[in-house]
Parts: sequence; structure tokens; C-alpha cells
Amino acid sequence: MRLKELEGILQQVETFSAPKLHLEQYATSAQLASHILYTAENSYGDVSGKVVGDLGCGSGIFAIGARCLEAGMCVGFDIDADALALASQNLAEFEMDRVELIRCNVTVDTEERDDEAGDDSSEDDEASEDEDGDRDGEAAQAAAAAAAVSPGDHGCTTESLNVASAAAATAADEPDVEQRRSICSQWSRWTKQFDTVFLNPPFGTKNNAGIDIVFLKRAIQLSRGAVYSLHKTSTRKYIQKLADTSLGARCEVVAEMKFDLPKTYKFHRRKSVDVNVDLLRFDCAGQ
Repeated sequence: MRLKELEGILQQVETFSAPKLHLEQYATSAQLASHILYTAENSYGDVSGKVVGDLGCGSGIFAIGARCLEAGMCVGFDIDADALALASQNLAEFEMDRVELIRCNVTVDTEERDDEAGDDSSEDDEASEDEDGDRDGEAAQAAAAAAAVSPGDHGCTTESLNVASAAAATAADEPDVEQRRSICSQWSRWTKQFDTVFLNPPFGTKNNAGIDIVFLKRAIQLSRGAVYSLHKTSTRKYIQKLADTSLGARCEVVAEMKFDLPKTYKFHRRKSVDVNVDLLRFDCAGQ
């Protein structure tokens, strides 16, 4: 598929109608997403036939684009039920199969959640776990399917995966702090289950500093192949040093890009702002 054709398809993906500031929801443009996916496939062979993760999937644009480039299967992760509902709607519009959507909390590990709950969990905690049981079951099924797919045969064990599994997430309201801990976050089952992971992480605000690195570390945990992530160019040296010292993945600057941030929230004064970003590729194969 040609780049222009891919971009034209992704321009039809519906984006947030009411983005949430506390989640730093900014839509990844069709132009940006198509160039990232096209480069990943044509320069590195990281999409076609691969098991692909879309971390912080939002509208599902990376998952949709990856399937257009014949990814074997895709799994989208997001904490926001409304975002998952939007992604599910987009997948249905495109009649996409072999895509799973999972509600999750990138910032919390199962072990941390279990330790906090302790042996004397309250009835409310137990009720919350019961409500999330179906989502955990869906995650287990998708993880098992991902694990069963060999590197050379990604398309043959994913027929049971479909966008309908996101329905449970669409009914939930925005979680409070305690609920966020109980949302599907059993990350150990997803460790090294993906060939390629794509993400456009939140850059982080004064009240949420370092969230981009939290997302990046999670993506590297999930990938047995490559991670493609967007980061502010101003943070390049820091991230490269981090990769060398503690991330366990080799970092390559694939491209310098412009991220056009349109006026999204009330406090924005200008119609749009161009942010200089790096498309970074992390080689996780040697971990």
C-alpha cells in the first residue's frame, strides 16, 4: 500500500469529540500516523504479519493503520472507556477483524494493586474486582492468542479476537483513583507478547511529569521486537541516555517530525502549535 493511500484511509478515522485534559488526549493526525506506520513497515519490516500493540490507543488509529498494512493481529490498550468506545466504533466502520481492545492502567502493576489491597480487602474492593473480571478474562484470552502465534505465522490463531470484546469497557464511567487501580493491569501476561508496539504517549505536564517515560517503559516490557514512540525533541539526549543505562533497548532516532497540536482545550490561545518531536525506534530484541 502506498503512503498516500494509507494516509487517505486514516483520515477517515473519527477522533475525540470531547478530549480529556487530565489524560492529555491529543489526536494523532492521519499524516503523522501514516508516516510512522509506513516507515516501520517499509524500512524495518515491523508491521506486516506481526503482532502489534497500540499503547494508549485512543481512537485506534495505529491499530487500524497496522491492519491496513496486513499486521497479523493488533491489541489496543487504553484506560479511558470513552476512548475504547470510539476505537470500537472506528473498527466497526472499517470492518476490521483481528483487533482486540483492552481497558487497562499503564501506570499500575498487578503486584502493586494486590499489595495495596492486602488480605483484608473491603467489600467495595471485591465488588470492583468482580466487575472487572470479564475484562481480565478478555485480556487473558487475547494474551493467550498472542502467545500462541509464532513469528512466522501471525494470522492463523486470531479468529476469535474481535472488536466486540470492547463492549464491557464502553459502559463504565471515568474511574476514580481507586477504580483505576483495579482496572485490568496484569501486565506480566503481556510481557514480550508483541513484535511491535506503537505509542504517542502524553508528554507530561507539571502535575504529571515523567508520564511519557512510564508509557515508554511499559511498551518496552511488552515488545520482543521494536517500539515506535514520539517524544519531544528537547528530551532526546535524556531518553537516549536512559535507553543506554536502564531501558535495556537500543534507541534510534528515525525521524524529526512536526506534531501539529490544534486548539483542543479552553485555555489554548492559538489555533494550533507545532511541536518538534522525534520518532524514536527502540530495538528490544536483545533483551
